[in-house]
Amino acid sequence: MKLTIFILSINRHENIKKSLSYWSKSNYKIFILDASQNALEVNFPENINYIHKPHLSMFKRCKIALSLLKTEFFCFCADDDYHILDNLKYFYQVLDKDFSSAQGIIYKYGRSTNATKFLY
Repeated sequence: MKLTIFILSINRHENIKKSLSYWSKSNYKIFILDASQNALEVNFPENINYIHKPHLSMFKRCKIALSLLKTEFFCFCADDDYHILDNLKYFYQVLDKDFSSAQGIIYKYGRSTNATKFLY
């Protein structure tokens, strides 16, 4: 395992709950850094560590995340992001060849009734 995933969240426990089954199927170490006032009380899968830091800024949570880093590569994402697991593997293989960063194409999916939310 060469990659750690850091998920930043605040006041969106439902998004975290929805993503647990997805991220638990990965081989990656996952850290959720939650700044919500109240902690999320659920059983977290073995590869997911939940860190509750109420009202802590995103910058300070990023500093905590990087202090936890024990892998060669990392990825920050939001609590409602679902990165394609094969793509994550591809990116760290690319990074392993002397690149400094990688970014993929962003796809957005939604119900047709919510289409206006995806207009920029």
